[in-house]
Amino acid sequence: MPEQKDGSSRSAAGSQIKSTIKTAPWLPIIQHDGFRNFFAGSMAGLFIAYTTFPLEAMKKLRQVGIKRAEYGVPFYRGSAVFAGNIIPTTALQFGINNLLSPWAGNDAPKYQQFAVAMASGIGGAVTATFVENTIIRQQVMRCGPIAAIQDMAAQSYLRPWKSFPLIAGRDAIFTAWMFMVAPTVRTHVDATYGSSYILPASIAIGVLGATLSHPFDTMATRLQKTHARLTYGAVCRNLITEFGKMGLLRGLPFRMLLFIIFSNVLPEAEKDAEFSLRTGHLPESFFFKRLHDRFTGKEHQQPASPPACPDKPADDSPRPRPAH
Repeated sequence: MPEQKDGSSRSAAGSQIKSTIKTAPWLPIIQHDGFRNFFAGSMAGLFIAYTTFPLEAMKKLRQVGIKRAEYGVPFYRGSAVFAGNIIPTTALQFGINNLLSPWAGNDAPKYQQFAVAMASGIGGAVTATFVENTIIRQQVMRCGPIAAIQDMAAQSYLRPWKSFPLIAGRDAIFTAWMFMVAPTVRTHVDATYGSSYILPASIAIGVLGATLSHPFDTMATRLQKTHARLTYGAVCRNLITEFGKMGLLRGLPFRMLLFIIFSNVLPEAEKDAEFSLRTGHLPESFFFKRLHDRFTGKEHQQPASPPACPDKPADDSPRPRPAH
């Protein structure tokens, strides 16, 4: 029977994950909450990175001024580095946020929650800056990552971190939106206007966050393109001279799409990864199903979850798939 086979395969997959977590000599470290959140964030980030890299590539190519006719040659250059970057960057963002969350819980002032969310982005920028410099140099030089890194190291050992303050500012805005602003807006809109307005509100708040953070990204990309030392004022003047008054917003549509996808999908994908690592089971409903229910208003139509066991704290993580 097809259904029976499908159910058996899912059950077997869940059992395999659980068995691996219990027996592999290098995995017991995941049972610690901090490390588990770190690994879960990296797994979620890796998945999103590979599925959205074309948008990232198009954005950067627009920012550095590579013509449309040349897109086919360097389009995927930097994809492996970008995906590799997302592992430590997203892991740091979620790890720092989870580490500091007890200090800024639901009862804490909003500014405190906002500060914690921004701190996670600044921490993640340490790895993000290195990788973004590498991607840009790969596209400009049309070479592999090793050659790009060697080229930067020949200038200075700190050259791969050129434009760090700008990347930190950009990522601080992103994580503030992902961890604090977007969830707050969704909750307010749902309570005030109803679930049918959650999707347009999420898109609107994502467009706002992308627009606020994009000038940081554009200036950083222009600095990363060259080894020359430029002030931020000189970078702004160069962009406006070359591309006009909208030079600082060049590539913005691609960043809007990336911002909306990452800020909505990453937290849900991280929940799935954390749940599987913690329990050894696949979640009952994957993140794309939960996002679909949230944006179509079906989230409130789901039956109430059974009460938590007396000896186990309540958990809003995805429940395991039932065995067939």
